[in-house]
Amino acid sequence: MIAKPRKWEVDEIRSLAPDFSIGKWLETYPMTDAGQKQRLVGLAAAAGLN
Repeated sequence: MIAKPRKWEVDEIRSLAPDFSIGKWLETYPMTDAGQKQRLVGLAAAAGLN
């Protein structure tokens, strides 16, 4: 079960990195499994990050 993201967590990311982009972050993150990347993108989008 995946916990629902809390607004404060998204707010914290936005305050530390206002121009945060999940796509740009994944370019530097050492993850090679396409399925895991897609899941992470979906979870980030559901949390309000894109």
